[in-house]
This record gives sequence, C-alpha cells and structure tokens, in this order.
Amino acid sequence: MLKSRNITICAVIVFLLITVLTLISSRYMTDCISRENAAQVNRGELSDLGQELADASDYLTDEARKFSVTGDVEHLYNYWYEVREEKTRDRVINSLSALDPPENESALLAEAKKYSDTLIKTETVSMKLMLTAEGINSEQYKDMENGRMAEYIALVESTQLPEQYVGLSPQEMKERSRE
Repeated sequence: MLKSRNITICAVIVFLLITVLTLISSRYMTDCISRENAAQVNRGELSDLGQELADASDYLTDEARKFSVTGDVEHLYNYWYEVREEKTRDRVINSLSALDPPENESALLAEAKKYSDTLIKTETVSMKLMLTAEGINSEQYKDMENGRMAEYIALVESTQLPEQYVGLSPQEMKERSRE
C-alpha cells in the first residue's frame, strides 16, 4: 500500500512538473514571438526611415545638379525649401535618434549627419559659383510674392567662396560648379 501510494505521489508530482514546464515554455514562446514581431516592425520602420533619408539626399543632390547645369533658380529654391522648410533629413535623423539606438549606432548616425552637412556646404559652394557666374543676386527677387526665393539666394550669396575659386572667370565658375 505504501509503495503504491509513493508511486501515485511521484506520478502526480511528475505530472504537475510537466504541466508547469509546458505552461512556462508556452509563455516563453509567446513572449519570443511577440518580441520577434516587434523587432520585425522596427526593422520595417528603420528601413522606411533609411529609404526616406536616402531619397531626401538624392533629391537635394539632384536639385543642386540641375541648378548647376541650367542656372534655373527654381532648383535652388526647391533645394533650400527642402533643407529649411520641409526638413526631411532632420526629421528622419531625429526619428532615428528617438529610437534610442545603441551607442555605436548613435555614433554612425552622428557621422552620417556630419557627412550630410558637409555635402550641403559643398553644394552651397557650387550654387554660389553658379549665382556669381550668372550674375544672379537676391535683389533681383526681392519684389516677388514669395520672399523665400530672395532669402534663399541671399543665404547662398553669404557663403564665402574657398580661395581656389576666387578670381575665376564666369565660364570657369560654371565648370567648377558642375564638377
């Protein structure tokens, strides 16, 4: 009788142990699946933000190139409107920073912003060369309904040209702008 009772107690204990382990495993699997789903959503958001940043950068470069080739100030306007009003680049970088990335990712993000700022400076010099070569200045656009054109041109005009570009002929300035 005692032996039978011990076997029954052991069987119940083993049954309870297996049941508890099954419940814990099930809960653990549910948590893992939830975290994986959340990670997948984050990957999608990060990918979308990365693509948006790349598109914004491509747009800015395209507008700067179009201005250098055509001299059409509408492209200069589009460029600076994106940089100063739309601020896609800044918004995306802030969104990425808000996700509290690891320290190494934050460093890469800061480096990307630094390179982007450098590219804007380079493109501004290119625009300044073209404005100077074409004889375009902000005074010519002061009376326009949209005062931003004059503001953006004045912004580019205020850029100091590197010494290597001072004294170039208008044709040489256009060539350097395109380069």
